[in-house]
Amino acid sequence: MLLHDGGGMRSPLMRLSSLQQQQIRDTVRDCFGPGARVLLFGSRLDEERRGGDIDLLVQSDLPAADSCRARIRCLARLDRALEGRPVDLVLTTPDDRDNRSIVRHALATGVEL
Repeated sequence: MLLHDGGGMRSPLMRLSSLQQQQIRDTVRDCFGPGARVLLFGSRLDEERRGGDIDLLVQSDLPAADSCRARIRCLARLDRALEGRPVDLVLTTPDDRDNRSIVRHALATGVEL
């Protein structure tokens, strides 16, 4: 069952409208390339909570220097597209053996957009 929130349809699994999900997907792929993978994790997956930032894990094949520039560009575009809602964007590569706890948590609990 999909719920209507005034800004488009949203999944009962997350507190983002379908429009917001599409804006995030499009922005991430525009900044990081079509092969980029984006996962939503954190409080936006909990229907019982209110507010909170939008936690995103982005997996990209871009080299480190390009990823840094893409991250800044992506955050600026998401700020405009999501009307100033705070976004935390964690970067990693698909084959990276990133052992940071935030990456492990995002991969274990996140939902791909």
